[in-house]
Amino acid sequence: MQPEAAGRIPVFRGPLVDINLRVADNSWSAVTEILLNYSKNGCDCAFVVKPSAYADVDLADLLDFHRESQRMVTRASDREGSLDLWVMNCDLTEESGLGSISGALLEPDRFPPSYFVEEYVRRITHARDFRQLITDALLSRCNLAPMGEQVRPGIWADDGVEIQKGARIVAPAYLGRRCTIAKTALVTRFSNIERDSHIDYGTVIENSSILPNTYIGVWLDVRHSVVHGNKLLNLERDVLVEVCDSRLLRCNGTVGREKDGRCASVASASDRSHEKSLLFPDSARFYTAELKELLWKGEFRNTLRLGLLPLLATAAAVEYRITGSDRGIW
Repeated sequence: MQPEAAGRIPVFRGPLVDINLRVADNSWSAVTEILLNYSKNGCDCAFVVKPSAYADVDLADLLDFHRESQRMVTRASDREGSLDLWVMNCDLTEESGLGSISGALLEPDRFPPSYFVEEYVRRITHARDFRQLITDALLSRCNLAPMGEQVRPGIWADDGVEIQKGARIVAPAYLGRRCTIAKTALVTRFSNIERDSHIDYGTVIENSSILPNTYIGVWLDVRHSVVHGNKLLNLERDVLVEVCDSRLLRCNGTVGREKDGRCASVASASDRSHEKSLLFPDSARFYTAELKELLWKGEFRNTLRLGLLPLLATAAAVEYRITGSDRGIW
């Protein structure tokens, strides 16, 4: 792993046994050193993988093929061409005539692909490929399976998920650990909400990926996108937007960021109260515009229903002042 990627190491569920993580400026030099150490410890061959694709490869079959063919290096491929997956002998050195590891592995004519992968392969060159992999996983087209429990057909929920009253989850969808889906929010159509994320009141998440520790504000419509913190990549327009208004998008539980650029974990009570006061004028303008539009269209029944909202909001505010909760109203 290169130094710039070290800060993006994900949080794992528990200790990873027999897995070592190494940070190096030159990845291929590190690979060469590790292979030689493997050889000294009695390991005859090893897998070398670059994270450029997801593949359901039968690794045991690939290893047997490598040994039976008595090759120095065996590279995998699929219908689209070479994959960044190799099996190579660990005792390769400069004296073996191989040259540099990177040159040997990356030069297509040096060791052409010899093992064909018939199983599922998805190359990851764009966020669009990542979204397709999520869709295929939710449809069981590959061996990548959602974590947690399948609480309903096509809906997976991991530990600590909170789905508040009135929220809707439409299959297929995945809800990661400790994420929250607030009242009247909707998660639908191949969406995945990753760990510690919060989808606030009335927001719709459709065919999108919400990456870990992300807050999505009230009454938003997120479609065909990948969101992380305050950055949103729309896949239909291929446009990346960084949202400065923390009421809309932010790292979960914070209005700002820590000095080192990472998301802070907790917002103070004064931040939350200030955020609510900022939301009120915008909400009032939005409510007035919606009321005028319904009247203009002649939808009198919906106009009467919308007219009840200020009364419910007032009652909720009073209950919140008295009990500290508005659950009874909504």
